[in-house]
Amino acid sequence: MKLIFTAILLLVAIKFIAQNPNYRILETDQKISIDGWLNEKVWSTCQKAANFHEKWPNDEEEASSKTEVWITYDEENLYVAAKCYDEIEGDYIIQSLKRDFLFRVSDAFVFFLNPTADNINGFSFALNPYGAQCEGVLERGGVFGISTAWDNIWYSAVQRQKGYWSLEMAIPFTSIRYDPKITNWKINFARNDLKRNETSTWSPVPVNQNVANLSFTGDLIWEKNPPKAGLNIAFIPYSTAGTFKDIENNSTQNNLQSGIDAKIAITSNLNLDLTFNPDFSQVDIDNQQINLTQFNLFFPERRKFFIENADLFGQFGFTQIRPFYSRRIGQSSGIKFGARLSGKLDENWRVGLMNVQASEVSRNINAKDILQEENYTIAAIQRKLGAASDIGIILLNQTGLGKEQFNAINWNRIRGIEYNFASADRSWLGEAFYHHSLQAGTNQYSGTHATFLRYQKAAFNINWNHEYVGKDYTAVLGFIPRQQWRTYDVLNEIWTTQKQTYWRLEPSAQYFFYPKKSKVFKHGPGLYYSDYMDYNFQSTDRRISTYYSIEFIGGGSTRIVNRQFRRRPIYPFFISGTNVEPLPARAYSFEDWRVEYYSNKRKRFYYGTNLAYGSFFTGEKITLNADINYRIQPWGILSGTISYNDIALPLPYTSTNLTLIGAKADLSFTKNIYFTSFLQYNTQTDNFNIYNRLQYRFKPMSDLFIVYSDNYDIFLNKKNNTLVIKFVYWLNS
Repeated sequence: MKLIFTAILLLVAIKFIAQNPNYRILETDQKISIDGWLNEKVWSTCQKAANFHEKWPNDEEEASSKTEVWITYDEENLYVAAKCYDEIEGDYIIQSLKRDFLFRVSDAFVFFLNPTADNINGFSFALNPYGAQCEGVLERGGVFGISTAWDNIWYSAVQRQKGYWSLEMAIPFTSIRYDPKITNWKINFARNDLKRNETSTWSPVPVNQNVANLSFTGDLIWEKNPPKAGLNIAFIPYSTAGTFKDIENNSTQNNLQSGIDAKIAITSNLNLDLTFNPDFSQVDIDNQQINLTQFNLFFPERRKFFIENADLFGQFGFTQIRPFYSRRIGQSSGIKFGARLSGKLDENWRVGLMNVQASEVSRNINAKDILQEENYTIAAIQRKLGAASDIGIILLNQTGLGKEQFNAINWNRIRGIEYNFASADRSWLGEAFYHHSLQAGTNQYSGTHATFLRYQKAAFNINWNHEYVGKDYTAVLGFIPRQQWRTYDVLNEIWTTQKQTYWRLEPSAQYFFYPKKSKVFKHGPGLYYSDYMDYNFQSTDRRISTYYSIEFIGGGSTRIVNRQFRRRPIYPFFISGTNVEPLPARAYSFEDWRVEYYSNKRKRFYYGTNLAYGSFFTGEKITLNADINYRIQPWGILSGTISYNDIALPLPYTSTNLTLIGAKADLSFTKNIYFTSFLQYNTQTDNFNIYNRLQYRFKPMSDLFIVYSDNYDIFLNKKNNTLVIKFVYWLNS
């Protein structure tokens, strides 16, 4: 009996140790050549991280793909080396040679770093077997993955040999944010081996959690304090030459412009970003969407100045209630200058302060159009609570500027408090907030509040959400689409918006079965409920969805959905997008069936499609969305998309077909030369856009861009074209 009890204790101890691995990092005085060969002596003397655990598709087994990792450092860099064994013949699965590839659909090695050990914010660095780099930041504990919009300087190399591929990375300490007083960092390594269809990690991660989840990291233990990053100042000047030709109005504008950005490390954990006369002409064009609602659509931020520590400012609120949405700044005018101070004060406190001066902005205030410069200030502070929770406060101020003073009627202020909750293993997630706005001439209650709670296990997840937005809550720099109803003024033939108070309830649940020895990974039913209500709790937009989903071991998934709608527009509107006869403001009930299928993305040719058919307000609607992709390994992906809506309405309403077609060639001729050509044909906006961008990265973080864009109507009559040449150079200390 004593022997059995001892064996049980030993097994428990072994499992505990396996789930909490640690790596003791030692300093080296050897020079490491970043060539991918692993022939430096230091790699044979470092501790080896091995014995990876399978994360996908079965988190209860050891990894079949053998991976070995070593780490060391000197005064300037953190070094990581890895050997990824590969015993299966055939090509690696590579999306492209372009920077910031998608980890989940590429053979790759990645490591996740949480220098402050707060389980909330961190960094990731990844390589594929052809040496393409991908770096990103982890926000909210990595629960929702990685934001790859963040860029910085680091060095790497890969060598492919028979039976394995090896890599070396050098991460300058100046490229990451950390406190040199902290000697216990959090770290994890992950490997995607798509030949085996296996994802594995050094520190085990449950199958139902994101591979980047910081709750499941191991410990990186320093023998002494990490070296101080030292002086880190970078200047990034740019210059552009461009021409815009307006065919319809027979005019041409030529433009020469220059500006500069600066990044200054106040401390190793606190960074100051400055921008003067910024230009964003090289930023990727948005993917267009067909809009069959009365509300605005959300598009993600892509401009570099607003990216780093973006969660500190932009994650306040929910997707449909954002007090700060950075795309409100400078989109219709331009930015003269901006400054942002952001980072961590210590392991518990995180702060952000941003000020931006915009060029002349048009506002309609008290039935008058005002054109003037505006200044925006956003301040945020966040305090860590417990293992992975935090409480935050945000303050925003928007002010119009006259010739000598602030405008007394063009201003908006918001103050808000939020609590983000997460259990240590992230099985519980939650958020609660309250925001209040102040603006000229408003005496009504002007607040918004919401709560969200999720409980997630491998077999099921349950979600709760409530939202409230007061009619007079105003977020000039925010995104609250459901508050503003678009309506058409037939008399004056113009579109206007009317603000309304609303409530929302949004519970949902899903259950999964995991069959053994099956081609199906998991399957199960789900229920989703969403109900928007007015101030009197009368429903304006209700949706009940019941569905059954299947996910396959080999890749791919399918789902069948029944959706029941009840909508009560507050104002008449043109559902088909034609200004002929609006649908009256009354209650409508309708439903449809939707079938989805997404194929295995490990194949060179993969696709996804969904088809929906059913009633729609007073008529019927057929919706088809499809995308096809072909990978020309390893240097390119050709893709096409279509979104088609056939809306049949009885007279006197107008039936219509709305079509959006996209075709894209995303090519990476080398790891430094990229070309993108993107065509979008949209009948709803009567526009056919052709966008071409060539990027040459001639040194780290330094680029030459050539961007050419044409716009036509749907009958191919040319509207305008734009040509921009931009040169960006990174100078750092």
